[in-house]
Order: sequence, then C-alpha cells, then structure tokens
Amino acid sequence: MHTTTCKRIVTSKPICVLALFMFSVGLASCSTEPEPVRSDDRNDTVSDEHMYEYMVELDKELQEVSGLDKWSNSEIVAIQDERAALYIIDATTGETRTIIDPFGTKNKPDCEGVAVAGDYVYIITSEGLLYCAERSADTAVGVYAEKDIGLPSDLNFEGLCYDKQNQQLLVVAKAPFATEVVKEKGEDTDKENGKKKGKKKDEVTVDIDEGLRRVYAVDVSSGQPAATTFFELDVSELEQESKEGEFSPSGIALDAEGNLTVIAARGHMIATYTTQGEIISYTHLPNVDFPQPEGIVWVNATDVLVASEGAGGKATMIMMRRD
Repeated sequence: MHTTTCKRIVTSKPICVLALFMFSVGLASCSTEPEPVRSDDRNDTVSDEHMYEYMVELDKELQEVSGLDKWSNSEIVAIQDERAALYIIDATTGETRTIIDPFGTKNKPDCEGVAVAGDYVYIITSEGLLYCAERSADTAVGVYAEKDIGLPSDLNFEGLCYDKQNQQLLVVAKAPFATEVVKEKGEDTDKENGKKKGKKKDEVTVDIDEGLRRVYAVDVSSGQPAATTFFELDVSELEQESKEGEFSPSGIALDAEGNLTVIAARGHMIATYTTQGEIISYTHLPNVDFPQPEGIVWVNATDVLVASEGAGGKATMIMMRRD
C-alpha cells in the first residue's frame, strides 16, 4: 500500500465556473435550442455562496496528471502521462493509496486519459491506442490488451470517459480533423489529333476546419472497438472568447444528465455541450488556480473534480459544486 500526506486547502474564492454549472441545468432542459451563456454576462450573479468546495495538492509524482475517473464512491483514479501509471487517490484528501504500474519496465506510452467501465479500466494514448484490463476493488489486474481505435494518430487524443447508457467510450481529439478532398480531373485529350492521352492525376487537397473538434464513440461491448464520429464540437466561439485565442480539449466527462463537460488546457476554459454538439455554456478557468487543467470527473450529480498539472509546482485537484 502506498500512502502520502497531501495538503488540503479549503478556499473561499468566488468562481464563475459554479455559475456556469448552475445555469447549465436550466438551459439543458429547455425545449428550444440553447444559447451560449458567457461568463461576462454572469458577473453580477456570482455571490459568496459560489465557492470552491476545496482544493487539494496531489502527490509530487502526479505533477503530470492527465486524466481522472471514479474508482469507488470515495476514490478517484488518476493517470500520470509520463510514467504511464495509475494512482488510486482519496477524493477528499488527495492522498495516494495505491499505485498501479501496468506497463512495467517496457516502453511507456504517452497516456492522456483513463476511464472505468464496470469490471474494466481503459487507458487512451495520444496516438489513439486503447489499453484495457480487468479490475478489482483494489487494483487493475490481468494483461493490458492494446487496441488501435483506427483513427489518425496526429489527431492528438486528450480525453476519455465512459458513456454507461450507451455502453461506449468517448474520446476527444485536441487537433481538428483533416479531410482529404479529391477533385477528379477526368481524361486528357490530345487537341491536335483527338486521341486520348489517359487520365490526369486527381487533385487531392486537405480540408481542415479549425473551428471543429470531434468526439468519437468507441464500442467496447464486442471487445473490438470501432471508432465512429459521435458528434462534433464547434469551438470557434470559445476560441474567440479565450484570452489565448484557442480552445484545445484536454479532458471530458459526462454529467448525470448526459451532457458533456469539456476542459481546455490551452484556452483555460470549461464548456458544457449537449450530445448533439450544441454548446450550452462556458466560462474561463483562472490560470492562478488552473495552470494546466487536464483531468475532469463528475463524482455525483452536483460535484465535479478538475485536476491541473503542476506546471512547475504541485498538481492540484479542485472540487466544485453545481447548485
């Protein structure tokens, strides 16, 4: 058993993120298409009641934390991308109880997300390789089988969560999807004698929509994941609102209502989408508290945990509540 003593900080900082979650509930239930809610429009709604529940500092080995999920009612599993290890940590104290090293001494992949689905735990790499193994109450056992989800590795996958209702994993890409566009040239004719000279080479161009990010559904029930587009996220408005001029997804989680919560380390924002890809609401994450937000998990219907890499200091995990 591995245990550490972590610093638990109870803070009284007002935060617009909590207003975001509060507004998301009402908007998601509307019958009309939801309009995005900007953080600037809610400044007058933030009161002393909207505080962080708490902030904890994580084990120094988790400085590169890159994903979260629920392990039990009181514990969270976190993935460390450089070490490619799983850490079972207390959700309220941040103390590490167990470390699982699934890859041993062999070459360790760049792990960017973790998801628990019943008796299995899944890890996604930035290149789109999916690892899974059986789990027990205390550890993840068995062979970590590697599966390729069949998508271009340069999409740079950053987030993973489990969609229990549809029994599928959801994977989000940080990079926009590039589509090859083929323009057929047809046959070339010799104008002097009318003879056909053969078919010209088709013109192939690459179409990239910088304002879209795709979330893919990976079917795990058959044991043979096949990636398909689940829905697209329009991030163009978020990029305009971001102080950094971009919104690159770094973590995803489904709430109790089935809406998708997305965080962006580059962009320092958090947004809520419907499963049709419609944006419900968004706001900024203060750099001082979220230097590099990488992991997110809803622990129940009202409480969400966001983990941030240390970025030179200690990694943290912040609990926020949706009223």
